[in-house]
Parts: sequence; structure tokens; C-alpha cells
Amino acid sequence: MNLNALHAFEFNGTRSDQCGIVIKDKNAFNVPARDVTKQSIPGRNGDLIIDNGRYFNIDVVYKCTIVNFEGNINNIKNWLPAYRGKYLILTDTYNPDVFRYASFSNAFNFANIKFGTGEGDIVFNCKPFQYLLTGNQPVTLTSSGNISNPTKYDALPRIKVVGSGNYH
Repeated sequence: MNLNALHAFEFNGTRSDQCGIVIKDKNAFNVPARDVTKQSIPGRNGDLIIDNGRYFNIDVVYKCTIVNFEGNINNIKNWLPAYRGKYLILTDTYNPDVFRYASFSNAFNFANIKFGTGEGDIVFNCKPFQYLLTGNQPVTLTSSGNISNPTKYDALPRIKVVGSGNYH
């Protein structure tokens, strides 16, 4: 089986197919929920919706098969849980132009071990946004110019100004 031709994820620089993980399915296009508070007022129809100005984290679930289960399970146990509680970069072949900040925060159980394979879910708890890989590339302006956001979402770019000469 050519694992490189199948879907894979990469977490903290290690690809899932290096550990024999084949992704069968992913909730690739889920959207994080907005944090809102609903306030009911006696005598008023409908609730007031108060926007708390943020989104909740989102779980990204990969439905996986592990090939060569006996040979790969210890590598997986040593890889994913080692980073529990830390946000690290997660990419996958479903959305190749973006990454997420993700934390592996759950135990995983693989069942239906037959013909040397195991099946189960691998879940990452992710910050609510996806980031463009191109957004990590520095843009240098040596004179006036524009930097634009190619998406419809708000962006919070990191801007570093470097100068030289006399300051007054």
C-alpha cells in the first residue's frame, strides 16, 4: 500500500503516514462556534444575544486506520501524547494551504484489529482559526506599499519595523 498517495496529517513536523496512519475521513470543513450569551428578559419576546467577542476552540477528528499495527503503535504512543497540552502546528492534505494551532489532548483507542490493522479516531483540540501558510512568509517593503489579506476574515498581522538613521 502506497501511504503517500492517501490523506495524511502532520503534527509538529511528523507526518501520520510515517507512523502507518491512513486517514479514512475527517471533519475537514467544520466551523468554530461563536461565544455568545443569550439573555432572556421577562415580557420581551425572543432572547437578547450578547456577543462575547471570541470563538470557541474546535475539535478536528481524523478517522484512521493504522497499518502494520504491531509495528507502528508504539511509535504513535511515543509521538502524539508527548505533546499533550501544547499548541503545535497541524496541517493535513485535505486543506493543504492552511495550518491550525492544535493540541493532542485525548486518549485514543484503536479497535477491530484484523489483518494487522487497527481503526479509531485521533482528535486534536484546535484554536478556532486556520492560518494561511503563505502568511508565515515575511513581506519586506523598502518603500511605501500595501499588504493585503486575501481572505474575508479579520487578520492580525505581526508587523516588525526596522529602521536606521537619526531619530528625533
